[in-house]
Amino acid sequence: MDRITEFLQEHEWEIFEELAEIIAIPSVKGAPEDGAPFGREVKRMLETVARLGQRHGYTVTLYDEYLLMEYGEGEKTLGVFCHGDVVPVDETEWTTGAPFALHLWDGFLTGRGVRDDKGAIIQALWLPDLLRAAGEELSKKLVVFIGGSEETGMEDIDAFVRRHPMPDVSVTPDNQFPVSVGEKTILHITARSGRLRDVVGVSGGIAENLMMSRVTVKLRDTEPIWAALRQSGLEVRHDSGGIEVISTAPAVHAAACADYHSAMLPVAAFFADCPALCEGDRAQLAIAARLLSDGRGTAFGVAGSDGGFGENTCCNGIAAMEGDRMELHFDFRISGGSDAEKAAETIRRAVEETGWEVAAMTYRAGFMLPEDSEEVRRILAACERVSGRTGLRPYYSGGGTYASHLKNAYSIAAVADYLPLPEPPLAQGHGDEHQPDETVSRAAYLESFRHLLAVVTELGK
Repeated sequence: MDRITEFLQEHEWEIFEELAEIIAIPSVKGAPEDGAPFGREVKRMLETVARLGQRHGYTVTLYDEYLLMEYGEGEKTLGVFCHGDVVPVDETEWTTGAPFALHLWDGFLTGRGVRDDKGAIIQALWLPDLLRAAGEELSKKLVVFIGGSEETGMEDIDAFVRRHPMPDVSVTPDNQFPVSVGEKTILHITARSGRLRDVVGVSGGIAENLMMSRVTVKLRDTEPIWAALRQSGLEVRHDSGGIEVISTAPAVHAAACADYHSAMLPVAAFFADCPALCEGDRAQLAIAARLLSDGRGTAFGVAGSDGGFGENTCCNGIAAMEGDRMELHFDFRISGGSDAEKAAETIRRAVEETGWEVAAMTYRAGFMLPEDSEEVRRILAACERVSGRTGLRPYYSGGGTYASHLKNAYSIAAVADYLPLPEPPLAQGHGDEHQPDETVSRAAYLESFRHLLAVVTELGK
């Protein structure tokens, strides 16, 4: 038995206890407070990790937006960038344990953040211990960043970049195996309908970057609408003076939603053709159905595929009412080699040509790094050594990570999913990052400590 395997077996329950402690903090973005721009719970998460970091031998500095932990010495620096904020949860959709309690069951760990990205925080916390156990010393100073708004705009990393020099090389364990060398352009828009009369309420979704899995649409209570809905196959009920229609669909991350659709699509498609609704509402819902028609962005003129980046995707994550108008929030992932500004204009024009308006739009351009750099070769060598695989190649990613804000930064696996392990017995749309019942294999999670150690040791030479 090698020293790291022995060390992980000896400290397994300490690791799980620390993971449970930060999983228990519902670090979803909240109302800003003094010293806590992302809310009290996010700040409490940062404070908790700071205390744990000191226990593991780090020098810690806590800022309002993020935490910095440093270990070792060296003229050059090696950064490890993780985040402790998480996307919201709908507790009614969780079937295995509560979202903010670590649940160990049948060889799996479940809880919000075990994959994205609290599990990686614990891996980073234990790096000084793992280095000592392995008898390794880094020639670079290790700088660990724990952010508080990765899921909600990345104001944390923007603040870091304003205040500090960037590390000479960085990794962010918030992606897939083995290493990403580029990320798609991420574009968020809010499309607003014309006025509605019979539709009086729309509420669905928990985050822009997760395909909406449940939506409730409320309508005026009229006999023709009720009669039509009873024949629709949709879930319907009377509630507080109106009619509610409920629709569900699999929750899928925006980076992988090309073959999926929003829970809003079946409702919009039905009412677009329903004579019980007034003509104006039918027209507005027909536009909604067209915009929601697929997860590739066809209706917006941006469907397509680009070699290494794969298909462009279009995710409807949130639906809401603003007065008497419906708002649909979309997250687009467009090839990192494309013109981000041109894509944004194409999407804007497609929305405005329907008669809807773009109520909000932001985007962050994608990027591409050389596939044959010294850093990439080193990361791949570490991944091959720890996994036993050969011929590994870098890839381009659909997700957005801190790497997009840093120089010479690469996103790597948050979980060592290269092990041939069984999948958790969960329903479709459950178990992955951002989904209900977020779950990781217990063995793969412990292997992730070995994986991060291997990458850090290689880059820290």
